[in-house]
Amino acid sequence: MRRWPHTAQRDLHFPQEERCSLCAGELYPGDPYFELDGRAVCEDCLGRYARRYFAAQLRRVGRGRGRNRNTVF
Repeated sequence: MRRWPHTAQRDLHFPQEERCSLCAGELYPGDPYFELDGRAVCEDCLGRYARRYFAAQLRRVGRGRGRNRNTVF
């Protein structure tokens, strides 16, 4: 059995694995992703992220606030 010097093991460099913060899917070197609020979000999860991010602004026609609410007849 051949033994490798310890220096050879230390020279190996593996890129840090990146994962989507929503689906936990792996992001490989060269894969596009969005960095939003310090979190990595893959392209497939961008819509889900946006829906969560803007959830507080979601309104329904005819159910607005105050005098300027939109009504559909």
